[in-house]
Amino acid sequence: MYKPTASVELSTQAMPQIRLLLLGRPGTGKTFSVCTTFPGIIVADFDNGLTSADIRKLGILSMPFYDMDWIKKNFPNSGDRAASAFKAWLNNEARKLEKDQTLFIDSLSALDDSFHIETEKLAPAGKSGERDGFFVWNQKQVFFRDIHNIFKALKCNVVVAAHEKEERDADSGALLGKVSPLMTGVFASKLGSQYTDVVRTFSKEERDAAGKPTGKTIYQWQVKSDDKYDLKSRMTHASKFVEPGYGIFQKGY
Repeated sequence: MYKPTASVELSTQAMPQIRLLLLGRPGTGKTFSVCTTFPGIIVADFDNGLTSADIRKLGILSMPFYDMDWIKKNFPNSGDRAASAFKAWLNNEARKLEKDQTLFIDSLSALDDSFHIETEKLAPAGKSGERDGFFVWNQKQVFFRDIHNIFKALKCNVVVAAHEKEERDADSGALLGKVSPLMTGVFASKLGSQYTDVVRTFSKEERDAAGKPTGKTIYQWQVKSDDKYDLKSRMTHASKFVEPGYGIFQKGY
């Protein structure tokens, strides 16, 4: 069998890049499970939610994209816009991150909000004086396409936390029994294809053998799909629910 020049034998390679989309409601351990288990965490922080003492004592590096004064100082050409500053940082700094590091975006939902806040101000006004809505949605598709292409080109792992929403019928508003990432626009339907793994976090009350609450909370990741969640994972050895964190990927390799 002919082997093309410069081809790579996959079986000899180290664990490939993880691009993880982590869904979950607030308080289900998304940030904690990533910051305390993944290697070399760098947080692109849009939520300003890194308040846990257990996380803050780890010495994690944070890029506070929620802080306008910080953006003005470090990204003077961004026009005081968080989403634009983040894209500039991805191009100039994130590409320098190594394989043993993890870029954690916290969260996609807040980045989505930041994009809308800045782009709606830039939309040209029509004859009636109203802003051009098509401009915003077209720019949004380009922006999120570009940053996800950068994610794929990075050497480090990429984890993106996203809040979730109940899907509704566009006409009636009725709930469809499905849950998806909290994001609007055409690109939202493409999100899953941009990641190697899509899982969800959840928590439940621990109970003893008699079924009585113990007062403790159990945090887990769901890594396989069901009727409500469209998920995916390369960890084919894993059960539907696993202990949250980087360890599940290490077991697979």
